[in-house]
Amino acid sequence: GALALVDQTQKLDLAPDAIMCSTAMSACEQGSQWERALQLLRWMPHETLQPDYVIFSIAICSSARSMKCSEALELFNEVHASKVKATVRALAATVTACEIADSG
Repeated sequence: GALALVDQTQKLDLAPDAIMCSTAMSACEQGSQWERALQLLRWMPHETLQPDYVIFSIAICSSARSMKCSEALELFNEVHASKVKATVRALAATVTACEIADSG
């Protein structure tokens, strides 16, 4: 799938792009692989790719979907500090993850 594409890109020494990364991260989110989504987020700057609001939103939602409140909050704070415009979806996912964590 999408993660295999990222791996193949690296093996073939091809330049990745933000669309490929966001697609792979969305696959991670859908597959409850929040750690892999965060790895891709952290890998992007090494490939001279700057995460935008879409990328951060996917990472936040992936963390939130896996009930990882602290990771979602950390990412949301990172978005705020970087001046990337946060999405309503990212904010809602962060709040929901924290509410679930607090009630559990």
